[in-house]
Amino acid sequence: MRHALKVIKTGLPYNFCYKDDSDLKNIFIEVPSGDFTADEAFRLIIDTIAGRWQVVALPGYAIMYGDAPEKYPSAFRYYRNQVAQDVAPKSAPAGDIEEAEEG
Repeated sequence: MRHALKVIKTGLPYNFCYKDDSDLKNIFIEVPSGDFTADEAFRLIIDTIAGRWQVVALPGYAIMYGDAPEKYPSAFRYYRNQVAQDVAPKSAPAGDIEEAEEG
């Protein structure tokens, strides 16, 4: 699994952070050759490992930690227990923009 995570991380156009845990040492996964989407990669990961592990897609990056079912307010998709679940990210209401004074 460790090698597969490195390959996936290298191929993504954004940051993918994960905890290199000893649980992953003896799990083997074959990364298909050719191009695949981030969604396909994350589904491949979560179909192989389950239980406490989850992949969380956040704006601009993704994380994988053994903290399922922890929730992240800015998440827009969770991959856990062989399921991908879309969620609405929480955000603060837009604030007022102050006009700059001329002069």
